Amino acid sequence: MRELAAALAQVMKRNWYAHFFNRRLLIVIMPYRVFRASALDQATWAPFVAYGETVGVEPSWTRRVPVRVPEYLRELGLEFDLG
Repeated sequence: MRELAAALAQVMKRNWYAHFFNRRLLIVIMPYRVFRASALDQATWAPFVAYGETVGVEPSWTRRVPVRVPEYLRELGLEFDLG
């Protein structure tokens, strides 16, 4: 996951972001940066929210990152361990 996240960060366009999560870990990828934060504690999100503003990511996207897998995906077994 670390190698993939680093590669994605290098090709992200300005104002793009991606996020991945499991029960505890949140990984946020933006142009040239990868952030690891707590999926359970939004106080740990401040660094990527601030950085996102510098690269044009709308704060409404980074301040409310979904960190729960929707029930219909859980029923299909679409949960992964980011370890």
